[in-house]
Amino acid sequence: MTRASSLPPNYTIRQARNIDIPAIYQIIFLGINDLKILIIFALFIAIGIFLIFSAMCIAIGNCSLSFQDFWITLVIIPLIVSGSILIASFIQIASIFHRQDGSIVLLIEHHNRLVAYAIQSQKRNYSLLNSLYVKSDSRRLGLGSCLVQNLTSVGVRPIYVFPTPDSLRFYIRHGFILVQEQNLPPELRRNSRCLGLI
Repeated sequence: MTRASSLPPNYTIRQARNIDIPAIYQIIFLGINDLKILIIFALFIAIGIFLIFSAMCIAIGNCSLSFQDFWITLVIIPLIVSGSILIASFIQIASIFHRQDGSIVLLIEHHNRLVAYAIQSQKRNYSLLNSLYVKSDSRRLGLGSCLVQNLTSVGVRPIYVFPTPDSLRFYIRHGFILVQEQNLPPELRRNSRCLGLI
């Protein structure tokens, strides 16, 4: 483990190893605030679906929905949505550790406890910053900036990222610029905003 000069005292940054996969999974669970929003959204969808079906039943005159069906819907739909997101995250992280494409996974620890990570895939002629996460109680300490600086110093350029609305300004502050879809590699052309560090 090394201590980077841009990190606060008692914080270290290092490359991840296979034995770190459980710790990364744990930090995903700790990032449950994002999952709470999805669960609430799924609850609203479940209520909406139930109300639509109830209205259809009343209009048709053949209603077989019960109050028990309503509660089952409220529980099952959010569980399916949140479970699917967690499973997809786990598969993505596990697959990166087993790739032979030069992917880089950096971890930041505080007193040997994982508080941040970043995952960057290396392609032939570009890199893709797949994921960057800092635990909420460790934000505003420059950890995300340190991860980006380390990745940009070793990654194949250009480096692309698909930011969330909340992280857009963060990446722009670090030199990323908006890239037009026609200027992206074909496999990265999506219907969402992409930033690149050229």
